[in-house]
Amino acid sequence: MRWEACRMPILCVVALLSNERWSDLRLAADVLGRMGNARAIPPLVARANHPDERVRLAIIDALARFRDKRVVDGLRQLLNHPSPRTRAHAGKALAGRHSGAIAMPLLTRSGSGKGSHGADGAASGARRN
Repeated sequence: MRWEACRMPILCVVALLSNERWSDLRLAADVLGRMGNARAIPPLVARANHPDERVRLAIIDALARFRDKRVVDGLRQLLNHPSPRTRAHAGKALAGRHSGAIAMPLLTRSGSGKGSHGADGAASGARRN
């Protein structure tokens, strides 16, 4: 697709999400997040489990920019990703939404890692301080 022929910029940038080069995908995610057009949410969520962590983190950052409730499910799915960095980044994005509805899933999932005390440990640690 030629950029000069692109009459709707969002569609041209969304088209970049079908590319397999990680750098193009990361750039597309960044631009879509900055554009803020809600039409970008479904294609971003669809690519959120990309095998390249750089792409996943860029998509999480892009989704975090939207105030639309549809991004929550996409970010929640990433809380179960095998990569600790991806899980942490998704958790941080969800926490930034200041939604009480996501606090318990975050707290529960945070207890699944090594050396973690889970929700009970986090609560008791908070009481000790």
